[in-house]
Amino acid sequence: MKSPSFTDYTHINITYSETLTCPCTKISIDYKEIVRINYTFHQVCSSTFVSSKWIDYIDSANEGLDLFYNDFRTISVYVFQVLKSFCEWANETVSRNLNEFYSNQYISAYLTTFDVFPSQVKTSVSEVRSSMINRFLLSFYIIRQTTLGNNLLSSLTTNYVLAIPPRSTSAASMALNYGDCSCATSATCIEQAYFYNYPNPSPSLSMPGMYIGCYVVEASLQSTLQCFYDQNCIDSTQSYLSNQSIFPITALNSSLTSNYYVNSTVNEILEKLMIEQWNVFIMYENYYGQCKPSECSYTYETRNDVIFIITTLIGLLGGLVTALKLAVPLFVSFVRRKKDANTQTIVLTIHERTSILWQTIKHSIQNLNLFPSVPPSNDEHQLRNEHISTRLFVLLFALSFTILLLYNSLICIQKTVTMKSPSFTDYTHINITYSETLTCPCTKISIDYKEIVRINYTFHQICSSVFITEGWIEYIYDNRGDDLWSRDFRVKAPSVFLLISKFCEMVNRTLTTRFDVFYTSTYTRSSVIPYNLFQSETKAVVEELKYFTISNLISSLSLIRQTTQSNSILSGTLSNYFMFILPNNRDIRIRTQTEAYGNCTCFTSSLCTQQSYIYGESTSDILFLIPGFSIGCYVLEALLQSTLQCFYDQNCIDSIQSYLSHPSVFPITVLNSSFESNYFMNSTVNEILEKLMIEQWNVFIMYENYYEHCKPSECSYTYETRNDVIFIITTLIGLLGGLVTALKLAIPLVVTSIAYCIRKCNMRIVPATLNLEQI
Repeated sequence: MKSPSFTDYTHINITYSETLTCPCTKISIDYKEIVRINYTFHQVCSSTFVSSKWIDYIDSANEGLDLFYNDFRTISVYVFQVLKSFCEWANETVSRNLNEFYSNQYISAYLTTFDVFPSQVKTSVSEVRSSMINRFLLSFYIIRQTTLGNNLLSSLTTNYVLAIPPRSTSAASMALNYGDCSCATSATCIEQAYFYNYPNPSPSLSMPGMYIGCYVVEASLQSTLQCFYDQNCIDSTQSYLSNQSIFPITALNSSLTSNYYVNSTVNEILEKLMIEQWNVFIMYENYYGQCKPSECSYTYETRNDVIFIITTLIGLLGGLVTALKLAVPLFVSFVRRKKDANTQTIVLTIHERTSILWQTIKHSIQNLNLFPSVPPSNDEHQLRNEHISTRLFVLLFALSFTILLLYNSLICIQKTVTMKSPSFTDYTHINITYSETLTCPCTKISIDYKEIVRINYTFHQICSSVFITEGWIEYIYDNRGDDLWSRDFRVKAPSVFLLISKFCEMVNRTLTTRFDVFYTSTYTRSSVIPYNLFQSETKAVVEELKYFTISNLISSLSLIRQTTQSNSILSGTLSNYFMFILPNNRDIRIRTQTEAYGNCTCFTSSLCTQQSYIYGESTSDILFLIPGFSIGCYVLEALLQSTLQCFYDQNCIDSIQSYLSHPSVFPITVLNSSFESNYFMNSTVNEILEKLMIEQWNVFIMYENYYEHCKPSECSYTYETRNDVIFIITTLIGLLGGLVTALKLAIPLVVTSIAYCIRKCNMRIVPATLNLEQI
C-alpha cells in the first residue's frame, strides 16, 4: 500500500499486524515530537515554608534572642533556606535534563507497532529519570564529601567551636560531638532539635522529626517534615519566636495522595528529586506522521488468481510445444526404425549397417522439409524454396543454439543467496567465506549496551584495606592524645584516613552512576557488523567513557577546590588561617592571619605543604617522620600531594601506633608491596585518583548477545559462479520457443522474396540473349 494514511494503517494493522511492515522515510525522530512529560513536586516546594517572606519572618523573629548553639532557632532560617534550595535545584535539574532528552532521537528503521511503541518510550523516559537523579546525587555527594574532607568550618559553629585558651591570644578549635559521634570523623552526626529557654540549658520543646548536627545540610537530610503537617506544631514553633505578630501559615495537607510518608526523611524525598508524580503523554499519531512510511506491505496465504495462472501456462506451453515438435518426430522415427529392424531377419555386416544408416540420414536430410505447403505442392520452385528454408532454418537454429549455449555456459554471474532467520552458528559459518558481500539487516537497530558489554574493575588495594575502616579511624581519633600541636600527624590522621575512604566511595559511586547511564544508552547499527569491527567500536566507546568519567570527576573536584580557596573558607582545624585577639582601646577584636608552610602562604595558594611529623611535648622536637605524608592548608590538598608508602611498611605503622596515647596494638595488615600494580609505592594520591584508583579494567564484549538482539530476519550474500545445467536448460527452452517461432515466420518470407527476385532477373536476361542470337 503506497503512502498509507494513519487511518489506513490502523485498519490494516488490525488484521495483518503480524506480517505488516512499514519502512520509515525518517528513521531519527526527536523525542519532543512524540512524547511530553509533566511532573509535580512535593507540596513543600509550593508551600509558604520555602517562601522568602517566611524565611525573612523567621530571621527577624530571632533577632536579639540569647540562644544556645544547639537551639533550633539558631539554624531555623538556614533549614528553610536549604529546603528552598533543594526545590530549586530539583526543578532546574529536571528542566535541564528533559530539554536534553527532548533533543535526543528515537530511532527506528521500520514503523514500531502501537503495542510496542509506548513500552519503548516509557523505558527511555524511565532511563532518563534514573540518569538525571543519579547525576544530581553524585554531584551533591562530591560536594558534601569534599566539605567534610577539608573540615570546613560552619559559621554557625555547629561542627567546630573556637576558643581562646587561658593565657593565650590565639584561638584553638575543638570538634563538637553529637552523642557519641564527633564532627572530626563524620559529617552526619546529629541529635534531636529542641527549643531552649535561655539561660536554662534544659530543652523545653522538641521539634518532632527535626535534627541539628555538624552541618545544616547533613542534619536537614536526616530530618523529616512531619512538624510541617501539624498545625499545632507550627503554632508552638511560632510561640517561641520573639514577640511579633503571628505569621499566617497553613500546615501541609497530610490527606493528599503522595509517594512519600509524613515521616519520610528529606534525603528520601531528594533521592527522587522531590517529584510526586510523573505524567508521560505518548503521541503515537505524531510518531506515525514523523516516520511517514512511503509504503506498507503485508503477507497472507491465498491461492493463485486466474490471470497469474493463464500467463504462467502460456509461458510454459510455448517452450513445451517447441520442445515436443523437435523431439516427437525424432522419437517416432526412432521407434519405427526399431520396429522395422525387429521384423527383418536379414543379418548385415557392420559396414552394411553403417552404409544403410548413412544413406538413411542423407536421404532424411535431403528430403527434410520443415515448411511443407498445404496442400502439398509439386511445383519445382515451391519445393526448392521449402528445402532451402529448411536448411537455412536448421543452420540459423544450430548457430543460435550454439551461441546461446556457449554464452549461458561460460558467462560469470553474480549469484545472490538469501538465508531466512539464520542462527548465530549459520552466520558465523557463512561469514568466514562471504564476509565481504554478506549483509544481514537488523530487525532491531538500537540495542542497549547493557545487553552487549559488561565492564568490571578492581580498585587499588587501599580501598579494601583496614586503613579506611571506621574502626581504624575511631582508634586513631580516640588515642591521638591531648594538647598536641595542630601540625602533628596524630591530629590530622583521622581526617586523612577518613578522606581516603571518601575518595574510594566517591570513585565507586561515580563509576556506578556513569555505567548505569552508559548501559542504558544504545548501540545503533542497521545491519550486523563483523566481530572485529564490533569489538573495536565497543572498546573505543568504553575508552571514551573511561576518559570522560575521569575528566568529569577531576574537573568537579578541581572546581570545588578552586572555589574553596577563592572564598578563603576557614578550615575547622585552623590549618589555613589562625585566629588571634587584637585588643584596642575600645573593645577586643578577633583577627585572622594566614598560615605558612615553608615559604608558601595559604593566602596565595591552597597547595602549600610540608613534611608531616609526630612531635614531642615541645613542638620543636620531632619524634618521627611520616614518610610520604604532607600537611598543608587543607587536608584534601595535602593528601593529594602525599603518597601511601608508609602503608606498605609494617615498621612505619607500628611506630605510629607506639606514639598514640593508649598504644594498644590495633591488628592491622599493611599493603602488599609485591602485588602487581599499575602504581608505584611512591605514587601520589593525586596520581592514583587521576586513574580513578583503578588497578585493572575488565571489558567483556558479548558479540553473540549482540547478534541475538539484532536478530536479522534474513542474510544475503553474493558470489561469482557459472550457470548450472538446470538453469541453462530451462533458459534455452524458454528462448528457443520464441527463436523457432521467429525463424519460422522470417525465413520462408526471406527465401521466397530472394527466389522471386532471382527469377525476375533471370527472365530479363533470357530475352536479351535470344535477341542477340537472332541478330
